[in-house]
Amino acid sequence: MREAWGKFSRLIAYQVGSHIFHAGGWGTGRVMDVSLPKSEIVVRFKDGFEDSFPMDGAVDIFLPLAANDLRALYYEEPEDTTKYARKEPLAVLRLVLERHYGRAKLVSIKSALAQIGIESSSWSAWWRKCKKQAEMSPDYRIAGGGANPELRLLVDPADPSQELERQMKHML
Repeated sequence: MREAWGKFSRLIAYQVGSHIFHAGGWGTGRVMDVSLPKSEIVVRFKDGFEDSFPMDGAVDIFLPLAANDLRALYYEEPEDTTKYARKEPLAVLRLVLERHYGRAKLVSIKSALAQIGIESSSWSAWWRKCKKQAEMSPDYRIAGGGANPELRLLVDPADPSQELERQMKHML
């Protein structure tokens, strides 16, 4: 029953103008047309490739994207999205963490940023700036050390002094 509801929710998300993601390599696309009589949707991908897909197959191969998903924003305005990510790293981190239900490993965040054109040295600079801001923010927690810490979006903002006290108690 749960599978049927999941497919139904994906199916109703396919509206003209909405965005989808194909994990198998086509990437992000926009729904251009929905034909109920033909039971198909037409999708245009970032590279300009456009094709129609049967609705029953679309629910299995496409992931509907929220309007504020970075991939959807990048599809529409690639340069502006990349500039925004560089200027407002915490806002972008919030979008990524919300997509991952509030917690994600650094490697997942790096992958999300690569999908919007922030890679290699751009990634390193972005992460340094973001990490510094996240460490000072009551809305985020960086858990674990090493090369792949987990970042968390806190439901209730933390008081930095109480957080430090909590960490010290665990050390004793």
